[in-house]
Amino acid sequence: MKKKVLLLDDNMSVTKSSIDELDKVFDVVRCKQIKVAAHRLLIYQFDLLVIDLMMPPEGLDVKDEFKAGFFFYKQYVKGKYDGIPVLFWTNLNETPYHEFMKENGENPLLHYLQKSDNNEELVNKVKEILGM
Repeated sequence: MKKKVLLLDDNMSVTKSSIDELDKVFDVVRCKQIKVAAHRLLIYQFDLLVIDLMMPPEGLDVKDEFKAGFFFYKQYVKGKYDGIPVLFWTNLNETPYHEFMKENGENPLLHYLQKSDNNEELVNKVKEILGM
C-alpha cells in the first residue's frame, strides 16, 4: 500500500512534472486551497504533509501570503497532527524557514526543500523523510 501524502500548493502547474513523479510512488492528495487541505486532514490519515509556503491566505487567521504555509501549519497541524512529518516546499530561499525554526524551536519532523527543475528531488526528499 502506498504512503499517503497531502500536497498543498496553489500553483501546481509550475511544478507539475515533480508532482507527477511523486504521484508514481505515493498516494498524493492534491489541494490548491488552505480550507480544502484543512478538511482533508480531518478525513484522511497522512504519512507526510508537503506544504508550499507562498499562497493565498484564505482560511487563515493571519493574512501573510509569503508565509501562508507556516501559518497553515500553526493553525491546522501543530498540536493536532504533531506526529506527521512536514516538508515545507517553496521557491523562497531558506531564510524564512530558518526564522520559523528559530521562533518555534527545532523539530526533527519539520523539513525544507527549495523547488527546482530536478523532477526527482521532491521524490527523493520525501523518501528520505519517510525512511524509504
